[in-house]
Amino acid sequence: MPRYQGGRVGGPVQLFGGGVGRCAATGIGIGCARCGQTCAGARAVFSRGGSPGGGRISRGVVSQSIAVASRATVKPLNRLCRQQVAPLRGVVFDIDGTLLTDGKLTAAAVDALWQMSAAGLRLIACTGRSARWGALLMRILPLQACVVENGALAFVAHGRGALLQDAAAGDRSRRKAALRKMAEQLIGRFSDLVYTDDNDGRISDIAFDVGELHHMPQQRVMEVCRYAHRLGAHTFTSAIHLHITLAGDDKTSGTLRVLQQHFGDDPTEALYRYAFVGDSGNDAACFNAFAITFGVANIAPYIHLLTCPPRFLCSREQGAGFAQMASRIVALRGQR
Repeated sequence: MPRYQGGRVGGPVQLFGGGVGRCAATGIGIGCARCGQTCAGARAVFSRGGSPGGGRISRGVVSQSIAVASRATVKPLNRLCRQQVAPLRGVVFDIDGTLLTDGKLTAAAVDALWQMSAAGLRLIACTGRSARWGALLMRILPLQACVVENGALAFVAHGRGALLQDAAAGDRSRRKAALRKMAEQLIGRFSDLVYTDDNDGRISDIAFDVGELHHMPQQRVMEVCRYAHRLGAHTFTSAIHLHITLAGDDKTSGTLRVLQQHFGDDPTEALYRYAFVGDSGNDAACFNAFAITFGVANIAPYIHLLTCPPRFLCSREQGAGFAQMASRIVALRGQR
């Protein structure tokens, strides 16, 4: 597989209100993937064409690419049916709180990965963790790709990395210097703000520990985010980390770029050919975009914060919920 050289993929993603669209491959209505019916709603259009330098899949627009008129109802996992999983090519999944259980990789979660891999599903990890984490995960797990730092970078095939940002190396250095200055300002203003222990392995962002080894109340985290925005940074929050970045990607745009560039997937079709599973508000872009989505049980405290919650909810938390989802998908795909 050729290595991605840092070019930009496809054309811009645009969201058009109204009308009904259908995925050419599955026949599912694009405007209502989250409610399962063909109804009026927003329609995602991913312009293609041109060379890899012709454009990029943008953050934010993708996160609204499958909008619905009303909030979808979360269903229990046992409501998932074979018709919904038969077209799947793969599963995109979060790491912390989804694959990992309290930071640990359990036997059940590892078995679930191998179970899905044996069933022919492509496995794409998608995390806010650092580039260094991504390189390691690619070497020890049966992954086809690992999207890291909330979509800014990815590792594909044997842990060899591919930058997904369109900035040159010199610009990335400039951005990182600007981020360090912002981080110092945040630390100076919020004395209880603590860096994560993996920042030396990060390329595109800086992260603070708000729930892994150091706890910060949610209201306080939001105060930090608001001030970071005033400084000009983008922010991402998960159950454990607060990230600041100047990159223009999120988990969805980064994942779609990898799927298009490295695996030849049409971005619109990929939203129906790949399922997503996550556990927190940091996964909101993917819950909004992908048609088949799952939340492990520990997402419950965050569901009210999501404009579009996961379509299905596992009854178990963290890695056990991930394994529960995998078993359900594989069992349904094995039915005749």
